[in-house]
Amino acid sequence: MKIVDVNNSLKYHSYAKQYNLEALRERILHIMKNNLLSILKQKGFNELDVEDVSTIVQLRKDKVICSILHKQSKSYYIYC
Repeated sequence: MKIVDVNNSLKYHSYAKQYNLEALRERILHIMKNNLLSILKQKGFNELDVEDVSTIVQLRKDKVICSILHKQSKSYYIYC
């Protein structure tokens, strides 16, 4: 059995979304929430859709993270 962690969460998130595995997707979003600064640095972060990034930010309720997201990726405009 594979373990989802910060290093493979983007890959498994894509898999969960593709196959409509909502329980797995929600769990992965929480892993991403708790490790967002590490996730931001990963190559696949830009592949997340705006809805998922918004969900992660809402779970964190962290205004500092909102400003970091705005600076890290020009494709996301998140106002908190």
